[in-house]
Amino acid sequence: MSVETIAKEQVSQLSFSREDVLMREEDRKARYHMLTKALMLGNNYHSKVRITFYTKEGPRMVITTVWQLSPHYVTLKSGVNIPIHSISEVGLE
Repeated sequence: MSVETIAKEQVSQLSFSREDVLMREEDRKARYHMLTKALMLGNNYHSKVRITFYTKEGPRMVITTVWQLSPHYVTLKSGVNIPIHSISEVGLE
């Protein structure tokens, strides 16, 4: 499956499903751990990460800096939010 890479400014125009894309609780914990790491890297070193997430239109990827993390959303450098339940993968850039 091909994943389209988009600019962080495009994220706010997308629609997200209400269901979590990860089925296993251990995968959800690992995802949150990686987002916490991405937050530290973003705030301390301005490092970018690759975030793969699912929208109603299909999978997308954004390469950006994570600025904030809540229990339900990750906030990107531009102030755009992605629901955590839509994120399938977080990779260091």
